Amino acid sequence: MSTSAVRILIIFFCLFIVMDLNSITEITLGNGAILTGQDEVSPVNLTYNSIRCQMIITKEELNSEGIYGPVALTEFGFNIYEAPVQALPNYKIRMADVTVDDAENHNTATLKTVFTSTAYSPIAGAFDTLQLTDSYIWQGYDNILVDVTFGFAGSTETAGRVYGSAIQNGFRYVGSTDFSQTYSTTTTVMNYRPDIKLGFQPYSANGWPALSQDSPFGSSNRYVGSASIYRNEDMGSYGTITHLGWNVMNSNNRSIPAKIYLKEVTTDYFNS
Repeated sequence: MSTSAVRILIIFFCLFIVMDLNSITEITLGNGAILTGQDEVSPVNLTYNSIRCQMIITKEELNSEGIYGPVALTEFGFNIYEAPVQALPNYKIRMADVTVDDAENHNTATLKTVFTSTAYSPIAGAFDTLQLTDSYIWQGYDNILVDVTFGFAGSTETAGRVYGSAIQNGFRYVGSTDFSQTYSTTTTVMNYRPDIKLGFQPYSANGWPALSQDSPFGSSNRYVGSASIYRNEDMGSYGTITHLGWNVMNSNNRSIPAKIYLKEVTTDYFNS
């Protein structure tokens, strides 16, 4: 196809992760031998108004459950025995690939936020499995750092108990009754780790060679991607894009996560 360097164009990268529930492989890590106390810190405990905690999932643990990278981690949950009465504000789960195999020291790795909720209300009685708001791609080489935090709650409670397992230096935290700990350094180490449920889906990092740029999520039979170029004369003389939308003819009423990327280019058409 022809190309032109006359105009500044905008390209929309859209990649939809199709959530086929039949493709999810779920595993649990831990034996439930430990039940945290009412005033003992856990990822859902309100002994402090705000906490930040860290724990490590090792490559060996995942491999022993038949999980090998690269895969997309799409579900995550703790085994909740007792939920706090009030919702946990600005709840975040963040992750990073790391080489350390325990939480003996605070980890400063660059974190990717995979789950956020302005008010998370844990559900007691089983694993409260959360659909991650942004999938985590585990390449299969390193361990996974899990960093959980919530903002400043209105009051404290002796509630928020989870099942866990005895692991040396398995969990560390920092808590405060004065201010949010979202970015604070964790200071206290405990010899347990909350039991965890994980859900994985297939992933392939094939990319989009026609665009000379890798797809953010790769491509496989679980992923659908598209790209479009819009010329500036098509869009009119507007300086700021504030809304995007499509004329949807029909829908299967399923909720799917999507990402949209914008980039200025100088071509009229895709090179192929």
